[in-house]
Amino acid sequence: MKKINFGIIGDGRHFKKNIRPEIQKIDDIKILGVYRRENDRDFFNKKLDIVYISCDSGMHEHYILKCLQNNFNVMCEKPFSTNPKKLKKIIEIAKKKNLLIFECFMYKYHKVFKLLERYLKNKKIRYIYASLKIPSLNHSNFRYKNKNGGFFWDTAVYPISLETFLLKKKLKSKITSSMVHNKVSLIGNVIIEDKNLLRIYKWGENQKYENSIEVVTNKETFYVNKFFSKRKNDKIFFEIFKRSKYKIFKLRDNHFLNMFRVVTKNYKKDDFKKKNITYIKNHFTLCEKIFKKSKKMSV
Repeated sequence: MKKINFGIIGDGRHFKKNIRPEIQKIDDIKILGVYRRENDRDFFNKKLDIVYISCDSGMHEHYILKCLQNNFNVMCEKPFSTNPKKLKKIIEIAKKKNLLIFECFMYKYHKVFKLLERYLKNKKIRYIYASLKIPSLNHSNFRYKNKNGGFFWDTAVYPISLETFLLKKKLKSKITSSMVHNKVSLIGNVIIEDKNLLRIYKWGENQKYENSIEVVTNKETFYVNKFFSKRKNDKIFFEIFKRSKYKIFKLRDNHFLNMFRVVTKNYKKDDFKKKNITYIKNHFTLCEKIFKKSKKMSV
């Protein structure tokens, strides 16, 4: 079987620890090139099927465009884009060249996400609370840099992405949002409201760690710890509350590996390409709308 030639842009600590070991577990993948500035021409002259982008997030759009122009399918870590004009150009090129563009939200490839989807099927969701909060980081961290999109485009996008991946809602809801800004959206919350469904999404730094989702339906309440950010094979608790009854699942999974299996199996399929363009476009549109509408409080 012909190998899928992978190129890598950005092979820092996160890539070496979480990504490369999973790529190497898939027999169909061959890592053919790792980008360095000094090998720019050599890298983009290679016959690569897919390029995985894991570099400084302020450079994502630049390398996505360069890969597409060289006819490479693209997987890129979030944020895929923070600029509407550049995103529009990216989508236009991907459609014209029939190439895959894929934003890597690994959490939706964990079995706990699939389990939640299964339990929510045919139920009326009334309320969702989702949050990703972290302690203070060293201020050299990329999340404190405005050019990288700050905490909003790195952290807030996780709970907000539930609108695209879990609810698959159209953008007609009432939205109110506020954030402590300081140029990098340190802390914030979003309230999205339909007639019969309320969602509250929170994010921030210098707070008690919180990484969870709670979903209230007409029949049960579901709670999941470590829902968004987690290491492979972490023990995840999926709790179900139904009046006097209580149930808990303890799940382990490798969502990194699962994601690569899905992409390598489907990256040539037109419906997979179209679906991911829709995901990227809808998620970006909502995030940009929230970011612009937010009441910003300076510190």
